[in-house]
Amino acid sequence: MPKSTGSRRRKVYAGVKGILLFALPLPLLFKAVGGLWGGNVELVLASGGAYALCLAGALLMRKGLVNEIEHAERPFSRTAPVPLKTAGASLMGIGTVVASHLAAGQSLVISLLFGIGAIAGTFMAYGFDPKKKDMAAGNHGVGRDQFSQTLSDAYAKIDRINATRLRIQSREFQERLGRIVDGSQRILQAIEEDPRDLRRARKFLHVYLDGIGKVSEQYVQTHPKTQAAELEHNYRDLLVDMENVCNEQHERLMQNDVLDLDVQIEVLSTRLKREGVT
Repeated sequence: MPKSTGSRRRKVYAGVKGILLFALPLPLLFKAVGGLWGGNVELVLASGGAYALCLAGALLMRKGLVNEIEHAERPFSRTAPVPLKTAGASLMGIGTVVASHLAAGQSLVISLLFGIGAIAGTFMAYGFDPKKKDMAAGNHGVGRDQFSQTLSDAYAKIDRINATRLRIQSREFQERLGRIVDGSQRILQAIEEDPRDLRRARKFLHVYLDGIGKVSEQYVQTHPKTQAAELEHNYRDLLVDMENVCNEQHERLMQNDVLDLDVQIEVLSTRLKREGVT
């Protein structure tokens, strides 16, 4: 099973994890409905406003949990992660102050303490926003901006490949592309751990990711128009070659081999040229 499926499951779990935040402010909604029934406009505004703030905070917090997983998988994004957890916890705290002071009639000092407690409790339960990871110090032969830019571009190519994979009807080709996507992500993770590997994987990132993306998009566009067995045979052989190159590249990076995969890359490049990509 492709690891991309596991990633989706983790994101679903993160979304479910924050469901409690939606349940806690429900009494405020009931109180607002009761105030509306009784004609108490102030109670409706106070309780309804507090509920809306808490609901918005819960939505941001849940989105922040999902973003945290995405950031853990791709820590070297070009921009710092949006502090959704902090924004969500802040709204939860403000909503608690409004509920305590305006809806429950507590003093402002007590309400502020409740609000601080709500913010602290939210952070304790769901954690803080992840910080942007920076390249390790040292002479890696590549600048920080270039390093981040290259990885960001590579992940964008992987996303496009994965999107194309979902448009392919063949289960076999979907699974092969899924393994290629997972293998490419492992290579990028190896580069993140040791930025010196970026130089040795540069050809792989450009030839391999660009090639698989273009060929797969061409296959999706061409296959519905023709059911030629030769087309499927050629595409299958190409996927097999790419899987092998991907696995070999990762093994070389893990072994810190100083030799690039020039031979394998040239073979792959020749096949891509034969397919009319380069």
